[in-house]
Amino acid sequence: MYGEEAGVNRLLALVKGEDVMTRYQDIQMEQELIFEDKLATFTEHDVHLHDALEISVLIENEAIYRLSKGDLVGAPGDVFLFRPFESHWTLVREQDRPARWIMILFMPGFVRHVPDGFKLLAPFYAMDGISPLLPASSPYAQRIRALARQGVEETRCRETGWKARHHAILIEVLVAINRWYRDAIANQQRETEPGVIRAVEYMLQHYGQDIASGELLEVSGMRKTWFYRKFHEVTALSPHDFITRLRLQHASYLLRIRVPIVPVAEDGGAIHRGERPQHLHARDGIASEKPRRQRQDSPWHL
Repeated sequence: MYGEEAGVNRLLALVKGEDVMTRYQDIQMEQELIFEDKLATFTEHDVHLHDALEISVLIENEAIYRLSKGDLVGAPGDVFLFRPFESHWTLVREQDRPARWIMILFMPGFVRHVPDGFKLLAPFYAMDGISPLLPASSPYAQRIRALARQGVEETRCRETGWKARHHAILIEVLVAINRWYRDAIANQQRETEPGVIRAVEYMLQHYGQDIASGELLEVSGMRKTWFYRKFHEVTALSPHDFITRLRLQHASYLLRIRVPIVPVAEDGGAIHRGERPQHLHARDGIASEKPRRQRQDSPWHL
C-alpha cells in the first residue's frame, strides 16, 4: 500500500518550515479512502509528514502522539486528528504493551460530491489553540470509534458495496468531528471569530481559483487588519500560505494518480497565476533538489 519515498521529502519538509530530516512519507493509496488496523511497538522513529488527512482511533493500550510541538498521551477510545503536513508519529507508552489503533486516511477531494462537504474539513485546517485529541469520554469520540470499527470490518469482508459503505461511514465520522469542533470553539476561553471559519471553508471550496483578499474579507465580514490577525491565530498561517498549501496538497495527489503535469498546474491554480508547472515534477521529482537557502525563489515556497 505504501510506495517508495519520493523526492517530495525535501520540499514538504521545507513547506512545513522544519529541518529537512523530517521525513515525508509518500503514501500510495489504492483508493481515495482507507480504514486500516495498525499496531505500534516500542521503538523510536523519526516523525514524518504527508499530505493526506488522517484520523487515529486508539483501540488498545496507551499511545504517545508525537508532534513537532510536543507529545500528547492517548488512552483507548481517544480520537486524534492529524492536520495535513503536520509532523507526527505514534509510539507506544509502555514497552510490553503494543498500541493498536484504527487509521482513517483520505484525501480532501473525497468531499467534492458531498453537500457542503468542504465545510466538514474545516477542523483539520483551523485547529490552532484547540487540542486535536477527542477524549474517549466524549460522545463524539464514542461514535467515531464505533464507525471506525465498521469501516475496518468492511475492509476485511469486502462484500458488494463495501466502498460505498466506506464513503457513508466517513461522512458520519466527519460530521461528528465537525460538531465536536463547534462545541470546542464554543467552550474555549478565547473567542474564535466565526468569520475566519467561514473564510477557511470558502478557501477549501475554491482553492483552485483566484481568490482575492477582498473576497475573503467579504465572506468573513471582518476588517482587513483584524481578519489577518485572527486568521493566523486560528490556522497558524497567513491566507496566502494557507491557499498555497492547499494547492500543493491537491497537486501532489493528482501527480500521485498520474494526471499529466499541465492539467495538474491548471487545476491547482498555478498556470493562470504565471507560475511555472515544471516546479511540479511527477512522482520522484515534485521536490526541487536545490539547496534550502534557495527555496525563497520557488513559487511553491510558503
